[in-house]
Amino acid sequence: MTIKNLPASVRARLTNKARAPNRPFQAPIGSLVSNRARCYHPSAVLPDTTTSVRAAGPVLRALIEAGVSVQEVGKRLGVDAGSFADPEGRLPSSIVARAWDFAEEVLDDPSVGLRIAQAANREAYDIFSYIASASSTLSEATMRVQRYFRLLANAAVWELTRDGDQVWWTFRSEAGGKKPIRHDEEYALAISCTYARLWTEDAFQLNEVFFRHPKPRDTTELEAFFRAPLRFGADRCAYRYDAAWLSASIRGADSKLTGLLERYAEETLAALPEPGRYALEVRKLIARGLSSGEMSLSDIAMQLTLSERSLQRRLKDEGASHKELLEDVRRELAVRYLTNQNLTASEVAYMIPLPGPLFFVPIALAYGVVFFLPYLIDRLVARRFGGFTATLVLPVAWVAVEYVHYSLNPIGQWGQIG
Repeated sequence: MTIKNLPASVRARLTNKARAPNRPFQAPIGSLVSNRARCYHPSAVLPDTTTSVRAAGPVLRALIEAGVSVQEVGKRLGVDAGSFADPEGRLPSSIVARAWDFAEEVLDDPSVGLRIAQAANREAYDIFSYIASASSTLSEATMRVQRYFRLLANAAVWELTRDGDQVWWTFRSEAGGKKPIRHDEEYALAISCTYARLWTEDAFQLNEVFFRHPKPRDTTELEAFFRAPLRFGADRCAYRYDAAWLSASIRGADSKLTGLLERYAEETLAALPEPGRYALEVRKLIARGLSSGEMSLSDIAMQLTLSERSLQRRLKDEGASHKELLEDVRRELAVRYLTNQNLTASEVAYMIPLPGPLFFVPIALAYGVVFFLPYLIDRLVARRFGGFTATLVLPVAWVAVEYVHYSLNPIGQWGQIG
């Protein structure tokens, strides 16, 4: 791929040929938006978490091509229809869930996320598509996707993590809060896999695919597309593949073009807000420092050149706290390491050290109360019975308390024993 292969609108921006003011160039759905809608110029201040019109383009185009008017789409999504006319515009991230629900309703297709991903073309995301496609290897492409994905949506991130000879490619989105958006996750993994196969001439292979949402009634199409075992109700939206693929060459790589594209992308990126920036940085520092010991709030604040109070306030503004992030990272790493058959429990314990002694005080008190209950029940109840029946109170109470304890324990009896 060279600059000559790029559309004229992209070449014009890269060579600093400014287009006329208030004259939108061809949008992903531009030809389907009426002139009346194009006259709209948004003056309202958007929230910090936004999705670009270009990122929403595939699902918006599918709705409009299905016969839904632009005005009706805007009404159902709660935004002015004219905001769809400018591909450089931004939309509130809250529309993501509504857009996918509306698309499933209109198209009457429970696999609408996968279907739209399969229909999307490689130029759907403009600069973002080209900057990844012009990379020399899959490793470079994934790094650029992680860096520049905010151009499309700043409430979502892609994370690449290595686990021995395996690689996890994880999609995290705040668009639906903690509730997984099925079609958004299926679309994200499917479009990512589509690009990887395109770059490697369909040779790219997955080992396993994970979705946070419950298992759908029919998974035939998902299985046929991903060609790998599917896991539903997982703790992440991701797929796993061999780390050797990171060194795979990409067809059509162009180092000169990537340099030009990156300069443009960096300028655009600098103008965007960064929601959740501190929470994301704290997560990274915690994950990086866990193997060498506990990452306290003061340690992290020092590395971010902030006071503890300032860091706490900024995390609170982002709806997070140091304690919650520490617990989340510890749990995610523990699950990831424990599912790795090459690691023993002692190695996992070493890689994720436990907190200080005070951490065990409430646990010890809770277990003391739990295992004291059978004796208390025996003391209060046995006296009401006589003979052999009275001797059964303690073992029955013990079994009952133990059953309730293990039923409520998220890791179960065998996990507790382990």
